[in-house]
Formats: sequence, C-alpha cells, structure tokens
Amino acid sequence: MTQALANARAAKSVRVIGRLLIGGRSSAVQAEGQPGGANQRMILSGRQWGTFEARAVGGVWYLKGDRAFYVASKNPNVATLAGKWVRMTAAQAASMRGSTVGGLLNVLLNNKDLAALTEAQLPAQVITYEGRGAYSIGRQLTSDGSEIIVSGTAPIRFLELRSGPKENVRLLFGLWNAVPPIPAPPANLIVAG
Repeated sequence: MTQALANARAAKSVRVIGRLLIGGRSSAVQAEGQPGGANQRMILSGRQWGTFEARAVGGVWYLKGDRAFYVASKNPNVATLAGKWVRMTAAQAASMRGSTVGGLLNVLLNNKDLAALTEAQLPAQVITYEGRGAYSIGRQLTSDGSEIIVSGTAPIRFLELRSGPKENVRLLFGLWNAVPPIPAPPANLIVAG
C-alpha cells in the first residue's frame, strides 16, 4: 500500500474513471492527464449541475458545459455557451484546482481513511482482478465493504477504490504514466466567455 501511494504521488499521468460524492451527491467523473499540469482534462456529471469538461492544453484552460450546467450556474448566456468551449481567464483557471487530475489525486491520497489503512499495515488478500494477480486491502476488515485494490506486480499501482454502498464511491485507475496528450478543443467551437 505504501508503494502504491508513493507511485501515485510520483505519477507523470493517470486516468481515473468512476463515481464519487460531491456535496453529498453521487457524481460521475473522468479525469486524465498530468496531475501537475499543463495537459489534462476532467469531466464531471451530476444532477445538481449537469455535465462540464475542464481541459488544460499547454497551460491554457478551456471549459465546456451542457445546457444544464449553465442553467445551474445561473449564466445568462446559456444559448451561446452550451456545448461550446470557453477559454478561461487566469482567475477562472485558478478556481479549477479542485477539478483537475492533481486535485482529485490530492483528495484521494490525503484521505484520512486511506492513511489509516496504510498506517495500520493491514494484511492484503491475494485476488484475481481482470485476469491478473492483485491485492485487496480493507474489504475483509471494514464493516461497509470498502476496498482498495492494487496491482500484484511491480510497479505497485492503484487499480480501484471502492467505498461501501452508503457513499457509493467507485474509482478505476489506469494508464499510469501512459495517458496520451489531451488535444486542444477545435478552434471553431471556442467562443468568448
């Protein structure tokens, strides 16, 4: 587990797909790219705000939301902006720090429950995960079925995090250090915000 945390913190890129709780509500997430950086994207979708994608390419941030997103954010330009890309100002981009690959990893890797599992040096159960050897940590010791699955061979990496049914969080990890570059939005779909 300690090695999986160290490898995640040192990752040059990763893809995370799944469901998590935001504001107490279940939301779909797809995040991929460089945790620190200039090339990444995150797509969030939830009943409370619709769907939006934030994308950084070469350090320039873009945002695209659906109609529900702009209605929920009380933006008066719903008809103009829905489905289009908006180049964000520096201040807007700074406000996106939590909606990034690095922000998501930071929340997960600094989670107190994950830290407790790591510090407890819990025994890992050997399992088969998608046809490969892996380790399950926590499931046999938690009352709600929470589980962390890490790869069974080096380099040890997170494969999946699952909470119990109350939180309904499930995140799948992949493409560690192998996410292809995120392209800039098509120029004909970029509008002034």
